[in-house]
Amino acid sequence: MSSLLGHSIIGISVSRLSDERTHSLKWTLWILLVAIFPDINYIALWILGTQTVFEYSHSVGFVIILPVLIILYLKYKQEQYLAGKALQLFMASFSHLLLDLLVGVLPKAYLWPFYKEKFTLPFGILPSAGKLDWDNYYLYRNLFIEFGILVPFILIMYIINKRSQIRYFYLTLLLIVHIWIPFLFWGMGLYRG
Repeated sequence: MSSLLGHSIIGISVSRLSDERTHSLKWTLWILLVAIFPDINYIALWILGTQTVFEYSHSVGFVIILPVLIILYLKYKQEQYLAGKALQLFMASFSHLLLDLLVGVLPKAYLWPFYKEKFTLPFGILPSAGKLDWDNYYLYRNLFIEFGILVPFILIMYIINKRSQIRYFYLTLLLIVHIWIPFLFWGMGLYRG
């Protein structure tokens, strides 16, 4: 599983992809909720002591529920920019599955209800969130690695989107060579037992 921080970074980034007129704190919070929503199974684990109720929370079938409900509500309210907002909702929702899949540790039924078998990648790029314990060194190390992979990637995408000046090219190259690639190799080199 990717960390709450990783899902939040991607959720906030997705919320910033929209037209400047649609940026708001309220919308960012909705996108953030959608990005972290599949981890509701961990809340069930902490409160109920079981996660079998939400066994499929990290699946295609589950991650479309909240975006569809929000889209229906926005349509009912005759919200402007509905197509763009719908795209953001689905991007944030499916980003959760992608980030967790890129950890390459815990098999999950990502394609449920179309395919019920659990699977994982034979490799990992992002580190696992680790045990949530303030004294856990690996939690902080893994958060640092995840941050070092995701933030430069988001900045690179932002810079590529700008395309207006040559200085962005050099900044992108600098980010890729000196930050992103070393963190990628560090993340990929972690033990995944």
